[in-house]
Amino acid sequence: MKPQKELIEPGPEASFYCYRRVSKQFEFNWHYHAEYELTWISQGQGQRFVGDHVSDYRPGELVLLGPQLPHTWTSRGSGEAVVVQFLDRSLGEGVLERPEMRPVRTMLHRAQRGLLFDPSEFAARLDAMPQQQPGQRFVSLLSLLYDLSQSRDVRELASMGYRFTPQPGDDQRIDRVCQYVHKQLHETIEQKEAARLAHLTPSAFSRFFRRATGRRFVDYVCQRRIAEACRLLAETDQPITTISFDVGFATLSNFNRRFRHLQGMSPRQYRARHRG
Repeated sequence: MKPQKELIEPGPEASFYCYRRVSKQFEFNWHYHAEYELTWISQGQGQRFVGDHVSDYRPGELVLLGPQLPHTWTSRGSGEAVVVQFLDRSLGEGVLERPEMRPVRTMLHRAQRGLLFDPSEFAARLDAMPQQQPGQRFVSLLSLLYDLSQSRDVRELASMGYRFTPQPGDDQRIDRVCQYVHKQLHETIEQKEAARLAHLTPSAFSRFFRRATGRRFVDYVCQRRIAEACRLLAETDQPITTISFDVGFATLSNFNRRFRHLQGMSPRQYRARHRG
């Protein structure tokens, strides 16, 4: 089965994406993305798929995945995880080239096959990250990566010979579209403009985008807007009505309906939960 590309945008106030994933069930979603990914399972159990590796998982496991490595988690019942997704440049220009960061560079290279850690000493730190302010969260990521690079209890998941190479032309088209959505998130977003950027007719673009990402373009835009709303709800005191208009929704009722559909709760409940 061909993996689909996941599109990740951390938002204007952050250089990487950190969130708590809560779901009634982790569905099979075979995908890849350009970012590294740290996944700590706080609740739930099921199966983990990384490249050509398949294994059961239980609460407490911690996995680091390299870029473009296909993966998914499926759960038997409800699940909860903290997920951190970042690029090399998320850590700062030239940071990984410093001699002090050599262990981190080595670890990130090994992550091309997926790495499974003993999470016991890192659990509390990962659990706290989604609630931290952006600056504190950035420092936490750097510290966590360095400490993980010193860990002795780690094993690789995918086999040494496993390789997956996405089609470069498709990725370039998707990246141009993502940049357009990111810049226009608070304004009007037109599918015909996205199609133009991808050098496709509107009908061909619709088919291309769904084949490459597993979802419609309008659904992707809605999910990006709700993700930005989640950040504003958790990190600011702006009124919910203001947030709904700021992220591009024409009416508060539509915003509330879409938010509840994607997050399983109202914006007010989301803010209360993430404010403790």
